[in-house]
Amino acid sequence: MTAGRPNRAVENGVEALRLYIRGIPGAEVADRLHLAPASVRGRMKALYDALGARDMVHAVVICAIDGLLTREDLRAAYEDRRDAGEGEG
Repeated sequence: MTAGRPNRAVENGVEALRLYIRGIPGAEVADRLHLAPASVRGRMKALYDALGARDMVHAVVICAIDGLLTREDLRAAYEDRRDAGEGEG
């Protein structure tokens, strides 16, 4: 990705990614964004392609490094998943 403002595909994909990393299921992500589930999947694919990411984890790492996901985004995702009991055992 080039320096400066991210392109529309990246902006749209990061919007969906923020919800996914909070543990929100795809259908609910689509509802919150007022999109069809297929459109959300398309946004995620476009994000991966724009970033050169292999998967969601890789996209999160790239977005965090590039400043597209903030520390607050990551903390909220961690806290939401912790509060939901994920990762315990």
